[in-house]
Amino acid sequence: MFYRIEISNLIQLPTQITHLCLFTISSCLSRQYYFVNNRTTWTEAQAYCRQYYTDLATLENANDTSSLTAAVNSSYNNLAWIGLYDDVENIWIGLYRTRLWSDQSNSTYENWLTGQPDNLNYVEHCTAASLGNSGQWTDENCNQTLPFFCYRGEFNKLFL
Repeated sequence: MFYRIEISNLIQLPTQITHLCLFTISSCLSRQYYFVNNRTTWTEAQAYCRQYYTDLATLENANDTSSLTAAVNSSYNNLAWIGLYDDVENIWIGLYRTRLWSDQSNSTYENWLTGQPDNLNYVEHCTAASLGNSGQWTDENCNQTLPFFCYRGEFNKLFL
């Protein structure tokens, strides 16, 4: 298997939003993660990521989570949106909640904080990584404003 490895630096965009970039390998998809230190709702974060990157961050394993926390832990130690959300359009009363990734990937990786998800007051349908808790996840109200993680990714050809 061959992977293209990319090295990135701190990037300053004209909008004065600071982005931290890092690299991870997940199967045959390479992703660069970007921390956007701009407080928005989950839906606004999703739109921003889709306009300037690929989508909100999808995490497929503990290495992805470690990469996120290592990139910002010294400069930001609170919650930040990732791409996991509840499929509230297709919930059946009395049945389990279905969570989907914004980019429609089929990752089954989970990293919930103890006691999460709790859907407090039945309004917590979006997911944030708690950088002060090793990147573990908590469900939050989608209208809350938080910084967020985007990714830019592309499929690499595999050679046998």
